[in-house]
Amino acid sequence: MLFFSKKPFVDSICGAGFTMISRLQSNIYMRYAYVGEQKPKGRKKEYDGKIDTKNVSTQHFKVIKSDEEEVIYEGMLMCAA
Repeated sequence: MLFFSKKPFVDSICGAGFTMISRLQSNIYMRYAYVGEQKPKGRKKEYDGKIDTKNVSTQHFKVIKSDEEEVIYEGMLMCAA
């Protein structure tokens, strides 16, 4: 049986001082977190486009492991179910 992370569960785990690593649901909507310079006035920009899981942006993610079987990326993203 496979379980996916839900906000109340993740919040309680993180609140207890743990780091959560989990698989996301297939219907998840992921966006790159905006890390550029912000304008001095107005609302801060939070997102920088939708993530295409088949073509990950190397501008937003870096490869931390790569071999013949897998590629592992590290980066910041925003997600919503």
